[in-house]
Amino acid sequence: VFMGDTGSTFLGAIVSIVIFRLSSFTEAISSLLILTPFYGDAFFCVFRRLIAGRNLFLSHNSHLYQRLYQAGFSPQSISSGYISGCVLMALLFLSGVDLKYMMIITAMELVFMYLLDKKFANQF
Repeated sequence: VFMGDTGSTFLGAIVSIVIFRLSSFTEAISSLLILTPFYGDAFFCVFRRLIAGRNLFLSHNSHLYQRLYQAGFSPQSISSGYISGCVLMALLFLSGVDLKYMMIITAMELVFMYLLDKKFANQF
């Protein structure tokens, strides 16, 4: 489901409110890490566009999920990948895994996303 600017702003506000209401800084950071696939995609996209000197405020199709779709991946498989990453992090958070281990898994997710991004960067 594509929510557009209004829907994503609303969802971001809800996530922010939930995070600010958590009882500790560790819980707040851990809960932010749950959304690593989405934050990672946005980070790589903005970083790549900055380096290339592109205007960050113009529309584009250079997010990882867009590149994967253009490379022939189905929307279902792309969504499943993003959802799987979030579910993995949510399960770690809910099971009480220490923050340092969540950060290690986050780093692994980001490296995987970086490698995917590099693999499909020059195709389009």
